[in-house]
Amino acid sequence: MQAYAKKIRRRVAVLIVLAIAAAGLIAVNMFIPAGAGGDHARGFRAGALTAMIGLAAALSIRYAMALKNSEKLKKLYIEETDERAQMMFQKSGSTGMTFLIGFMLASGCVAGFFNMTVFYTLIALALFTSFVRAAFKLYYMRKY
Repeated sequence: MQAYAKKIRRRVAVLIVLAIAAAGLIAVNMFIPAGAGGDHARGFRAGALTAMIGLAAALSIRYAMALKNSEKLKKLYIEETDERAQMMFQKSGSTGMTFLIGFMLASGCVAGFFNMTVFYTLIALALFTSFVRAAFKLYYMRKY
């Protein structure tokens, strides 16, 4: 369990660095010229980065609480190493889809500087992929 606690501490550190980087990008976003997307794309970037900070903070708090309580840490370990959950994760292609969604959102944010059509297309594709991933997850939850 000590090795798992070390892994969780490392995750918390990465999440904190991610939140700090996102806060820095929000500050930079305010000073960069709006580009082709105007204030709409700038607002989307600010919102996406704010959501990233919120998610990182929520996960950091969850992990920190688990590190302080061995019972919660054990429950988190069991939750992550559950064979049924791992199989559903693999069957639904979650690793690749998660990377793809993140890449499309990041690409959309960059495209917002240059072309709004590409911006909207990438964001729509990311949403569609998210819905497909959720549908696969629900399907495999019911099947297994």
